[in-house]
Amino acid sequence: MITVEGGKYTTSRSLAREVLRLISAKLNRTLSDSVSDNLYLSGCEIRDMKQFMIRQHLNYKDFSRNTVEFVSRNFGTESQVVFRIARSNPRFAEEVTHDGEILAEVVYAIQYESAKTLRDIMLRRTGIGTLGNPGKAIINKIAELAAGMMGWGEKRKEDEIASLIKVYDLF
Repeated sequence: MITVEGGKYTTSRSLAREVLRLISAKLNRTLSDSVSDNLYLSGCEIRDMKQFMIRQHLNYKDFSRNTVEFVSRNFGTESQVVFRIARSNPRFAEEVTHDGEILAEVVYAIQYESAKTLRDIMLRRTGIGTLGNPGKAIINKIAELAAGMMGWGEKRKEDEIASLIKVYDLF
């Protein structure tokens, strides 16, 4: 039995290759070559990053430079969905971090990435909570949005906030 822990989406191909090498050696078999080396990950279909960013800034002039930079670099070609969400409701275009992150990223995390908890939204699906506690106002704003989208009652929302705060209290 081989157990793999701690893999990240961005390094999963490399990790999978190493696991397959180990399996190949343990089974004393030669495995076929990987075919995924030439495939783009979702959102990464960008051949020229400089040109991509120029187009992003031209296409999304209604957003701050920080927001265009952050969303484009973190969501790649999927950034068009995040910007479409933000344009669909001015509330979702609100910046919630100094980096320019916007509430549309929360909507995207719930609708497209199956985020189910506030901790998942804040610490994994977005960067909003990864650099430390963003403050009660931001946490409450995101919890309120998530609660509305996922049908949480007041108790569930408060439990989600408490669970997130517990993470920050550890540090």
